[in-house]
Amino acid sequence: MVNAVEARDLSGITVNDLQQACMAAEALSASFKAVVVTAGEHGVAFCEAGSSSQSLPALKVELVSTHGAGDCFMGMLCASLLQGQTLPQAVARANKAAAEHVSHPTR
Repeated sequence: MVNAVEARDLSGITVNDLQQACMAAEALSASFKAVVVTAGEHGVAFCEAGSSSQSLPALKVELVSTHGAGDCFMGMLCASLLQGQTLPQAVARANKAAAEHVSHPTR
């Protein structure tokens, strides 16, 4: 899993929207079994080696703070994969968890 800046550094593709996040995920999937690119307010793109990329838009929530959003996303992504969910299922669950996280002031 990489964020937009890390995806750019590794792939050479600037990530300013979901289409670019998908392009970066596909490029990086040539070197990794699976890639997830978080693109902040745009959403998340992911790709498994040998497959086309997929994306999910960011869920619309009232933003309180983005502090810890990436950690929350990564934690839920890993937990979901360890529970046997597919990558698309795990990404959807992580996307929801991160959206809930950024909309609460006490988290």
